[in-house]
Amino acid sequence: MNHALSALIIDDEPDICELLDMTLSRMNIQCSIANNVLNAKTLLERKHFNICLTDMRLPDGSGLDIVRFIQQHCPSLPVAVITAHGNVDVAVESLKAGALALLRFSEVKRDAKTRHIR
Repeated sequence: MNHALSALIIDDEPDICELLDMTLSRMNIQCSIANNVLNAKTLLERKHFNICLTDMRLPDGSGLDIVRFIQQHCPSLPVAVITAHGNVDVAVESLKAGALALLRFSEVKRDAKTRHIR
């Protein structure tokens, strides 16, 4: 039986969502996109995901709200927080809340461009 991998991308910037979706789709990972915390929680309650990538700053909350929700409702789901505003304090807080990793957006953007060139 073929089980497709799935990812939840949470970001309020459509260009970033599209970039992540394109990158993950090339790896045969089906993506769902939420543009805020409320939509993300709804998707997390309705669907199964293999990974979650969330922006730190969202219109109705933060990536930490997502990490905490996931820890309570689907603790086996790995979640990475992506931010353009990362610092050591944000990284420590994200990891303490249960995030798998904190990625600075410049690293994600550079990696996606490298994959696109290949």
